[in-house]
Amino acid sequence: MKDQGRRQDDAQVDGEDHLAGAKGAAAENNAGNDGRAAGRGLPAIEELLEQAERLQRKAAGLRRGSGEPLHIGLNTDPGFLQVGAINRRLRHLNAEFNVIFISSETSHAPRLLRQGQLDLAFVYGRPSDPDLCCEPLAEVHFCIVIPPPLLQTRQEPDWEEVASLPWIWAEHSSLPYTAVLHEFTRRRLKPNRAVRAVDEFIVRQLVIEGQGVAVMREDEALPLADDGTVSIWSKGWLRLPLSLIWLARNEKNQLLRLAREAICELWSARPSTAESRPGGFG
Repeated sequence: MKDQGRRQDDAQVDGEDHLAGAKGAAAENNAGNDGRAAGRGLPAIEELLEQAERLQRKAAGLRRGSGEPLHIGLNTDPGFLQVGAINRRLRHLNAEFNVIFISSETSHAPRLLRQGQLDLAFVYGRPSDPDLCCEPLAEVHFCIVIPPPLLQTRQEPDWEEVASLPWIWAEHSSLPYTAVLHEFTRRRLKPNRAVRAVDEFIVRQLVIEGQGVAVMREDEALPLADDGTVSIWSKGWLRLPLSLIWLARNEKNQLLRLAREAICELWSARPSTAESRPGGFG
């Protein structure tokens, strides 16, 4: 964003120089020519003035944030994060908002913010780093899902049996999987990590094909449970906060403040299920 700021300053200086030069040319033309010569030169001078003024207005727009790229990190499914509604809202607020959505794991988001590759980021949890600001958006429910063919009986499995089943394990320090691993560790159990996957879309596909147990968001799991593709294990519910984070040094940036307020407003209008599901493992 520093480079963008330098480009804005350069654009404004160019616009002011161009406008000053055009006005100087107009003054010299009127002073050094008779009425007919000045009349013949007026259209060209007026066009030059209009071009300079357009450049100056563009520079002023850039200084206000118009057209400046806004990089937003997505830690999960874009549909769940409402990227379509976010983009429409930001475009409505400012037609020249240049929003760029980038996939970013929760564990990587702080580093990407510090490197200037992101301006805002969705994450699970509430980071407490002193150089970050955090705005909680919602409580997200997750559950452990089991393809029915993997269950030996119709009885509810216990933690030991679930640990022994083949697991589709998400890599890259996935916070929901980290929470499940902590619970297994607390019970002195190790999950059978049969397949490792790099993102939730691969996990979902492998679960649909019945190849292993996994952790899913409630909104993903319920349709699969309704059609019999998976069973939701009653003891495997957990809840994590979804948050929006940014660098503390950018707290007063007007562009980011406008984007943050729009995102928070959209999420505040989303129906909450915080009280409808268990908040921890059974």
